[in-house]
Amino acid sequence: MSDPALVSVTAADAQAPLTDAAPVPARGWPVTLAALTVALLATIGLYWPTATGMASIWWRSDTFAHGMLVVPIVLYMLWTRRAEIAPVAPRPAYPGLALLALLAAGWFIADSAGVGVGSQLCLVAMFPALVWTLCGRAVVAAAAFPLAYLIFAVPIGEGLVPPLQDFTAHFTVRAVRLTGIPVYAEGWYLMLPSGTFQVAEACSGIRYLIASLALGCLYAYLTYRSPWRRFLFIVFAAIVPVLANGLRAFGIVMIAHFTKMEYATGADHLVYGWLFFGLVIGLMFWVGRFWEENQSVPPVRQTSLAAAAPAAAQPWPALVLSLCVLALAPLALWRSDAQPVASVPVLTAPAVAGWNGPKPAEWATTYTGQTRTLVAQYDDGRGHDLRLWVAAWAGGHDSSRMISSVHLPYKPGEWVQGADRVRRVPTAAGEREVYEVPVIAGERRLTIWTWYSVGGHPTVSPSTGKLWQAWNMLSGNHTPGRVFVLVTDGSDPPDVVDERLSGFLGAAAQPLDRLGLAD
Repeated sequence: MSDPALVSVTAADAQAPLTDAAPVPARGWPVTLAALTVALLATIGLYWPTATGMASIWWRSDTFAHGMLVVPIVLYMLWTRRAEIAPVAPRPAYPGLALLALLAAGWFIADSAGVGVGSQLCLVAMFPALVWTLCGRAVVAAAAFPLAYLIFAVPIGEGLVPPLQDFTAHFTVRAVRLTGIPVYAEGWYLMLPSGTFQVAEACSGIRYLIASLALGCLYAYLTYRSPWRRFLFIVFAAIVPVLANGLRAFGIVMIAHFTKMEYATGADHLVYGWLFFGLVIGLMFWVGRFWEENQSVPPVRQTSLAAAAPAAAQPWPALVLSLCVLALAPLALWRSDAQPVASVPVLTAPAVAGWNGPKPAEWATTYTGQTRTLVAQYDDGRGHDLRLWVAAWAGGHDSSRMISSVHLPYKPGEWVQGADRVRRVPTAAGEREVYEVPVIAGERRLTIWTWYSVGGHPTVSPSTGKLWQAWNMLSGNHTPGRVFVLVTDGSDPPDVVDERLSGFLGAAAQPLDRLGLAD
């Protein structure tokens, strides 16, 4: 059965001359656009905290500042496709309600677990789903690329920062060694005879990668008609900035080395980076012009489109049903947040067999929002000390803020992270996984072991922790969420450091499991 929105051409209309003038819009567009506007504004209102959270990231983050331009770009792309979209009669597609319900459920789970990217993705995906529900499949097909471009409004990609830092560090080290200059690398920390360099988050190239992808997708849409050419250029736009950032980092290190750290070590290296990135993007677009395709839209038969379009169905029932479906998730979250949550007991450092202490101590992390915090120091009686840092969040929605990409078990301004890894440690409570993070500050070296406890389940994986948080919200488990951090001197041989940390955790695992939980 043919889609009623797809209009056939009658024999009489076939004799009508073709024209390049603007096509006559199909019946029903004014009413449908009004309903669609109401739906989009109502959705933003229903999910206001998520929408404003996304906008605040655009405003304060240089990496995601392009998000403010996404909506105008999408509107422009839709305008360029008006000759293909306007003649299509909008007709509600009620199967879209199922997709809206799925996205609302996904938003509820993501927001319950504090997965900001997940809730933002679900919110942005609701807009194309609303277009499908209120306008129909044919309209979505005609506007597919502009609607898909909305993905760039989501501040996504922070998870790529560590692997990009790893690639940039390895690329720079190999390139420097090819010049014959000696270089020692430990994680993202590079040491040359002329000085020390850190591949910081700003040097990972994530800004260049995201900006290149956003610009590359727009360029591919405006320059090519073939899906394969568009796809290949987008892949090209993803590979080029990663390699270019490696060259940029290598160039900055070499400039600093040969100028005895006088140039390219401060803010000027960021300026050099953006100038280099602009040059790379220009070259990328220049290469892309060799495969440019004609973007002209085939002329339309206005008479057939105006006469043969069927009467458009009213979008108001679909609008009401859509808003009812979308309202369920915020209401469910509000009801969940209204449930009483038990308070977190005062955290008291336990006595640990074989260790002296606890004693008052200090340690700084980037964790925020916790209900309770504990810092204590122990020593093994042989001149070696160890610090214990514990934070606890009340159960429910508050604990969802515990696991975040901005939360680190140390202060980045004071310490530089080395090569991290996951370790398995035998304890009296069974084998445990810990996340090992070496940090460096000049000649000082520390080794950190850290892990989460979500709903009583220890884990080192942020993804697993988020899944447990979502399950706890859905099941009504309001056990406090906790983060544990062990810190000790890392300048000793690795086996000595391992023995010290393993010995403490092996003896302290069971009392730490009970720390912060109600009796």
